[in-house]
Amino acid sequence: MSAPINIEFKVIPPAPISPLYITGNHAILGDWHPAAVALHPQTDGSWGTHLRIPKGTHLEYKITRGTWETQALHPEGGQRNYVQQVQQDQQILIHVAGWHDLDFQADPTIQGTLEYHHNFSGEGIPARTVLVWLPSSYGRQTHRRYPVLYMHDGQNLFDPNTAFLGVDWQVDESVERLHQAGRIRDMIVIGIHNSHARYDEYGDTATAQKYMSFLVQELKPWVDQNYRTLTGPLDTAVMGSSMGGLISFQCVWHYPEVFGQGACLSPLFWSKKHPIADVCPRVENHTGPKKPVRFYIDNGGLDLERWLMPGCQRMLRALQAKGWVLGDDLGWYHDPEAPHHESAWAERLWRPLCFLFGTE
Repeated sequence: MSAPINIEFKVIPPAPISPLYITGNHAILGDWHPAAVALHPQTDGSWGTHLRIPKGTHLEYKITRGTWETQALHPEGGQRNYVQQVQQDQQILIHVAGWHDLDFQADPTIQGTLEYHHNFSGEGIPARTVLVWLPSSYGRQTHRRYPVLYMHDGQNLFDPNTAFLGVDWQVDESVERLHQAGRIRDMIVIGIHNSHARYDEYGDTATAQKYMSFLVQELKPWVDQNYRTLTGPLDTAVMGSSMGGLISFQCVWHYPEVFGQGACLSPLFWSKKHPIADVCPRVENHTGPKKPVRFYIDNGGLDLERWLMPGCQRMLRALQAKGWVLGDDLGWYHDPEAPHHESAWAERLWRPLCFLFGTE
């Protein structure tokens, strides 16, 4: 390991505000916990801290006021990461352009209507923002009811300004385009923001059980009460990628009376290295009747996607052994050239949308 070197972070907010934190992709920065490393006020109005970081470390980091809802806006726009290659002792000067909760302006090109509902909470999980996307037809066809797609990692779905890596899934564009082409039913999409507890909430854990309970007992009843929805299980689907694909599968498996369909993009189903993700045995050891649900699963072929493939293959074998049929209630797609990235999921989003709510 390279010898650590001295890095001073100096943060200049646009106006006096406190407290401030730094978090990032390294254990020294808290591994993306939004209140990981406290910054200290300086006499000149800035905030700062000194850290020793191994030379050669590639850092990606953000500034927050303690939660993801209060993260800083990047000077180049949105909530993209600050990036630094650590090579020598230095001071890193960070100018905060604004704050997501105070200054954020949604991308004006979003199609349909995107509504923000803040501070949704459930027992045992952090509060978060919930997005409700309504198709263009919603305001015109006032007696119509719509199927609902619940999606995890809501920050990444509609707006590049909020997406983790500055690339969104373009859900609004995809749904509108496919519906206008007559390929899918029009739908409402619910985007649930992740939290600093994402790994536990989306894993095969007790926290994940609490997160699913929040979706079933708190969020879905609220959505059904406030919007014109079709409430049956086959009109209620759930979708996510990576760990979001894992929790999407679990939502359907544990609550088939609520979620009748699930789409799992690049899912972390099983791994010898990560026991937090090990849901294949749940299907393999299932002795009850076949659940009346449909699953879509896909995966890429580059980088992390290769590591995920054994779990996908094992899950496909398990489901088929229990009666699911490829091309009917089980969908599978493999793109050997796709990486583990929002851009890849956006590119093939049309596939799960057509599987879940297709008209053909």
